[in-house]
Amino acid sequence: MVRIFKSLKHALNGFRAAYRFDKNFRLEVVWGFIFLVLFIYSMPPLEIYEILLLILAYVVVLIAELINTAFETAFAKLHPAYDRMIGASKDIAASAVLLGGFFGFIVVLFIFFNHF
Repeated sequence: MVRIFKSLKHALNGFRAAYRFDKNFRLEVVWGFIFLVLFIYSMPPLEIYEILLLILAYVVVLIAELINTAFETAFAKLHPAYDRMIGASKDIAASAVLLGGFFGFIVVLFIFFNHF
C-alpha cells in the first residue's frame, strides 16, 4: 500500500511540475476544461456516452501533452545543443498532441452535428 501511495505522489508531482513549467500544458488544462464544461452545458441534453467521449478526448490531449513535455524536458537537459534526431523525436511527440487534438475536434463535430 505504501508503494501505491508513493507512486501516486510521484504522479501528482509530475502533473504539478508540468502545470507549473509548461505553458502549453497549462493552457490545455485550463482552456480545455472551460471548453468542455461550456460545450456540455450549452448542448441539448447529451447522452452519457457522449459526455464520456468528450472527457476521453480531453484526457487524450492532456496525456499526449504530458508525454511531449517529458520528452522535451529530458532532451533539453541531456542534449542542449541542436541534434537532428532529437529534433525529430520532439516533433514526433508534438504530432501525438496534434493527433489528440484532431481526435477531440472530430468528437466535438460528431456530437454537435448529431444533435442538429
